[in-house]
Amino acid sequence: MQHNVYIIFSMRKIFTLYVLLLMSLNLFAQDSGVYMTAKTTKKVAGIPENTMLSISGISYRLDPIYSTLVWKIHTAEYGTLTLESVNNKQLPLVFYVDDIQGYWDRLIIKEVIPGYLNAAKLYTDPYQYELRSQLESEALQFVTWIRDNGMELNDPYLQSYVYSLVAKIAPKYLFDARTTNVNVVIIQDPSPSASCYPNGTLVINSGLFSTIHSEDELVAVLSHEIAHYVLDHHVRNINEIEKNRRRSEIFAGIATLATAVVEGVAAANGNNYMPGLATSAVAMMSSAAVASVCEDLGMEYNHEQEYQADRVAFEILSILGYKQEAMATVLSRIEQDFDVYKGASMYISSETHPSINSRISRLGVPNLDRDVKFEQIVSFAVSNAAMLRYGQGRFVQSLSIIEQNIKNGVATDKDYVLKAKCLLALENSQAAINEILSLLEIAKHLDSTNLDIYKTEILAILRGGQMDAAIAKLTDYLSMLSEVDTMNSLTMLFVEQEIDWSKDMLIKLNALR
Repeated sequence: MQHNVYIIFSMRKIFTLYVLLLMSLNLFAQDSGVYMTAKTTKKVAGIPENTMLSISGISYRLDPIYSTLVWKIHTAEYGTLTLESVNNKQLPLVFYVDDIQGYWDRLIIKEVIPGYLNAAKLYTDPYQYELRSQLESEALQFVTWIRDNGMELNDPYLQSYVYSLVAKIAPKYLFDARTTNVNVVIIQDPSPSASCYPNGTLVINSGLFSTIHSEDELVAVLSHEIAHYVLDHHVRNINEIEKNRRRSEIFAGIATLATAVVEGVAAANGNNYMPGLATSAVAMMSSAAVASVCEDLGMEYNHEQEYQADRVAFEILSILGYKQEAMATVLSRIEQDFDVYKGASMYISSETHPSINSRISRLGVPNLDRDVKFEQIVSFAVSNAAMLRYGQGRFVQSLSIIEQNIKNGVATDKDYVLKAKCLLALENSQAAINEILSLLEIAKHLDSTNLDIYKTEILAILRGGQMDAAIAKLTDYLSMLSEVDTMNSLTMLFVEQEIDWSKDMLIKLNALR
């Protein structure tokens, strides 16, 4: 019996070695058409130290049995060079690049591919295609839930603008043949955060756009998040999580959370609907949902990963001709936001992120100048963030945010109404009432069909003690409500509630005359 066990064990060992041998023979990557220059850091393959090489292509294979990466470097001067790096030692080359694609290629060669060699020692498939497929599927499903349940901000122009920047930043392909497809979703959440999911989806909070004030800063954030994706941080973090939890438990948790989010948002939409006004309930749901799946999708990054992504952003800003201190500026603005709201942000979590001041010190001196053109481009997201802050009872902050749109000449009727409502909550003087009524007149000029204008006007008139005028406005408001198209069930609910309120108010005011 012991002899038979020994034979079985030996056969398994031989089979494992056979699989590893096949891996070492067949994992040459296709020539990617990489073009860059490099300088030798020591004598290698008969080539003297400090020799410049013109590289037209690079391929590699893993040899996990001997902990070796075998590289083939195609050069114009010396033909094809075969170099080996053992135990993840860096190649004896310094790569020079002057474009974005070359930058990402260099980063993957130095930082990502060595990780596959480590994985080859633990997994039959060093590229972990099954895990990647599952992560992508779960991320896609979660993003679909976000979209299907009213959490996405409807601003096609801003989304197109962000895509134009992503096109500058993101690699066209990944050197190690992973799929790359960076896409953008902007959600209704006032906290200043952004995150990149394992399927390449950039989820950006509307609150980020009310916190940053230049294209340079937005490019810094996008570069930072895309860096997490390209550097494969999600997969590395999931591998760490799996040391304590089974994969089935991880993804089961995501599915349970998503169901709760769907039910919660449905309830919030049914009970707190106001046409044109984002509900604070939706923001709370989206914020809770995103925060809860971060760990399960490998998105709680450690200090080293955050510093690494910061450095990538810093370098990409330079390549693209933006201000290199922009990432420091973003972090400084987010720190100020945190001081005001004491809220959550992916960039300031004390447990997973290094000290924000430590990160700023590595990235330069913040430049707090504002770019009015950028602020005008992102104005709808700014409006959304201001409305959400109002819904949280943060009237001073909401007023401060919405003033930006008014100052920049891009305020909508909703912005003027929101400012009026903030003043109603914060002020109690005839001067404030006069300002509120003036703001509402501007709003009427922009869109006379906005019902929120007239209800706010009634409340302002009542604040001034003009009972007869308020009754007349209430009567007009009732007439307007009777003419609203109530084909939509939520609109019908809103109109019914407003009609009931108006009738009850008429009884009250007639008694108070």
